[in-house]
Amino acid sequence: MSAPTASSSSARPPTGGPPARGEARRRRAALGSLAAVGTAAAIAGAAVGAGGGRDEAKPGDARERAQARRVDPLSLKQRVGQTLMLSFRGTSAPGYVLDVLRERRAAGVVIFRENASSQRQLRALTRRLQRAAGGEALIAADQEGGAIRILSWAAPAEGQAGQADAAAAAAAARATARDLRAAGVNANLAPVVDVGAPGGSAVGGRAFPGDARRVAASAT
Repeated sequence: MSAPTASSSSARPPTGGPPARGEARRRRAALGSLAAVGTAAAIAGAAVGAGGGRDEAKPGDARERAQARRVDPLSLKQRVGQTLMLSFRGTSAPGYVLDVLRERRAAGVVIFRENASSQRQLRALTRRLQRAAGGEALIAADQEGGAIRILSWAAPAEGQAGQADAAAAAAAARATARDLRAAGVNANLAPVVDVGAPGGSAVGGRAFPGDARRVAASAT
């Protein structure tokens, strides 16, 4: 019974016959087309990569590379810390604040009225904070002007609502920057760029006057 089965099997057309050779030719043609496309893509990629290298060499990118080098050595805990700002009570920095800054576990400090009794005292405080942070601390205050004015001796005395136009806002900003810098504050949590609603709003006394276009001009 097994002999007829073997004989029948041997009578089938061989797998490598003409139909299979035709399929092989089609596959080779398809592979050739794919290879050509891959080569073209590789050449295009090399060209784009070369262009990207030229872009990276632009002088404007030097600052970004310097910042990346400063971040790279930080641990995960330190990197998370660079998103945090501290505050504390009194006119002297507690030891734990100095330790946190020294260990790079926070980006800096926000100054409130209770931290600043005079320009001389605040300057001594900010110098101590910067020594602990290796000169890398952000030291911020909310110096909008008017009622929101953390440093009583620093500009601007007039709030944003009283700064009638972009020129007045620019002059106030320059004066504020000079006074904050003299006290060792390197970041201002201002301006407010809300647009007050007609007829009055919750931020009306803190916002620049006018519509969105005027507010944008004053803020920039």
